Amino acid sequence: MAVYQTYINSMNERICNQFANSNPFDFKLISTLKSIENFNDVGPSVVMASPNGLQSGLSRQLFETWCSNKKNACVIPGYVVEGTLAKTIINEPKEVTLMNGLTAPLNMQVHYISFSLMQILHRQVCS
Repeated sequence: MAVYQTYINSMNERICNQFANSNPFDFKLISTLKSIENFNDVGPSVVMASPNGLQSGLSRQLFETWCSNKKNACVIPGYVVEGTLAKTIINEPKEVTLMNGLTAPLNMQVHYISFSLMQILHRQVCS
């Protein structure tokens, strides 16, 4: 969330005004995770994939840990690029190739929210 706070002046007037009183990016039920070691994996979980298309990083590590469990889900917001894992799993293959070259079943739910849907939701929430 730090990137959004860094560019607060680039956002609309309503967000800028709200930021003067409170942090609009301080969510009660959503938190950022800096490393997998700091995560207490005790139940079904949802991954909000970063813009890198699940190619690497913490979201990829979590995805690989959770992809076989049907109680988990991966939400992919925005645009996905051809050749990325995010693009692959949108088509819901039966299995995926992990970073180590092995394969694992894809049992988790995969949800893709396109930019146009995100814009519609934003208009509805902010109106």
